[in-house]
Amino acid sequence: MLLAGVSCIDNVPGGIVSLKGTKWKLAGAVNVETGELDEFEPTACAECFTLTFDTEYEASGHSISSNIRINLLDLRKYNYIHYIHTSETWIEDPSLPVDGERFMVTMAFIESSAVASEELKLFYNNKTEYLLFKRVIPLAGTQWKLAGAVNVETGELKEFEPKDCTECFTLTFDSDYTANGISVYNYLKIHFWPKPALIFMTEMGDNHIGDNQLYYDAWLTMNSYKIENHELKLFYNNNTEYLFYKPLQP
Repeated sequence: MLLAGVSCIDNVPGGIVSLKGTKWKLAGAVNVETGELDEFEPTACAECFTLTFDTEYEASGHSISSNIRINLLDLRKYNYIHYIHTSETWIEDPSLPVDGERFMVTMAFIESSAVASEELKLFYNNKTEYLLFKRVIPLAGTQWKLAGAVNVETGELKEFEPKDCTECFTLTFDSDYTANGISVYNYLKIHFWPKPALIFMTEMGDNHIGDNQLYYDAWLTMNSYKIENHELKLFYNNNTEYLFYKPLQP
């Protein structure tokens, strides 16, 4: 479906920032006059409201239930390329108020864009408002080590035993949405879209070692994940706790 738009882009082409290969996550809608930020729900969905640029000007992305594509040099080329579901609901909690349709409608009326090193702004409503996107870390090729489990309310960190095992409780991403992991003895396969899920595990008996059983139990109630400040957080137990991962240096 082709939608009307205009072509106006600041800082690219030939500007400060190269967009090709970058990924961006919506922080919210900003009122230019007041600077007030309005977040889009669900905030706990890491892949919702994202854009990934495969060229300097063209990006593919996700709303909540649909995939989108946009061309910043010719915003008339914005279109819905694929509906996964018939409505913009979050399949993990269909009762939750969400802003999927709002996002899709707003994207259809983008007037211009501006990009800086860590921010991408898509202006609409006569440039009185803009969608603010923040650059996110591509996960493909990265490796992460569990620091422990954190209680959201208290902030208390519980380290998992065995702490002296360098390969235990690690994740290695082979794409932005899939990872291979190791518990103590077992190899894991994990998908991160639409939410983190343990889809395969070898069957070496290691539940009794250290805090391995707690690790497996966490995966049974995994809800969502978030990447911020070079930290990976996997929320479980109704988002009251999270597995806290830190990146491993290559």
